[in-house]
Formats: sequence, C-alpha cells, structure tokens
Amino acid sequence: SSDLSAQVAELGAKLQTLEQNVGNGSGTSVVAQAIAAAGLKAAIDRGGSFASELETYATVSPASPELAQLKGLAASGVPSKTELIAQFSDAAPAMIAATQVSDPDAGLLQRLADSAKGMVRSRPVGDVEGDTPEALIARMEVAVNRGDLDAALAEALKLPEAARMAGADYIGKLTARRDTDALVTKALTSALSAAGAAK
Repeated sequence: SSDLSAQVAELGAKLQTLEQNVGNGSGTSVVAQAIAAAGLKAAIDRGGSFASELETYATVSPASPELAQLKGLAASGVPSKTELIAQFSDAAPAMIAATQVSDPDAGLLQRLADSAKGMVRSRPVGDVEGDTPEALIARMEVAVNRGDLDAALAEALKLPEAARMAGADYIGKLTARRDTDALVTKALTSALSAAGAAK
C-alpha cells in the first residue's frame, strides 16, 4: 500500500542518516542491526528463501523477539507479492470448482450439461458484491492485487469449507507472506528506533 511505501521510504531516509553518523563509533551495533533488518526486509520483498539475511540479522540482533517465528519461514521462504498475484489465477478456478457440486440425483443429461457449463464458466472479477464463492474470490483478488493481504484473508475465511480446502496451499502462502511482512516490519521499526535513540 502507499502508506507502507511511505513508511519504508521514511525508515530508509533515517537509516541513511544513521549510516553517515557511524564514523564516530557510537551506536555502531544498533546501526548494524538497522542495516541487517533493512537487508532482511529487502530479501523478503524479493521472495524466496531469506535464510542468509535472517542469519545476518540474528548475529547482530540475537534478542529480537521476531527471530523464532521468522526462522520457521526462512528456509522455504515466502512468495513475493508479484508471485501471489500471478498464482491467484490458478487458485481461483480450483476454489470455485470445489463449490460446484452436481446434484447426484440429476439425470445423466443434466450432469453432462452442468459439466459443460463448468468448463466454460467465467468467474467475476473486480469489487463484486455478495457472499457467493465467486463474489468472495473476486474480492480476494482485488485485495491481493492492491497488496492488502489482511483483506484477502478475511474474504478467504468466509468461503465454504470445500473452497478453502481447494485453495489451502494458496491461502497458506498468503498467510505466511502477511505474517512475515508484519514480523519484519516490527523488527525494522524497532531496530531503526533503537539506532535513532543511540545517535
């Protein structure tokens, strides 16, 4: 979101000022923590594994409360936001299809017609109103595209169980990315605040 981008830009400006003040030797360790936290955030934003950046951060900030949770996610990594957007086009049809169950008492011709409709069914896109699986999934996509993973997950929680199970892998990636973003933002903010106080 634009608010997060503005916060990151502000933190980056603070970090640059702090790096320029390292020459006198005071506050060097907290500046190192801030630099390592910024590197960790950049690696997470890039997507994929961030194990080496987390190891660097852990070396300079071993008491960080976020370390334990980040370690659980570091090796497998988390998808970038661009990857989450791209992967949605595969997850959405699977989630919708899981809710389209033919009536077992329907005749053969009706089941064949339902199957044919399912093969050519298009899904709605955009900020669609309603509580149907199609509407919820359309709103999920809007939220993912704008980087609002909390809103996307809130819509996912409203889906029928069959759709959530069909999209479990994708929903798990959304959750991991959302949680990782929150943890690294806390770590970076704490590190920069400490570095600012040490000036």
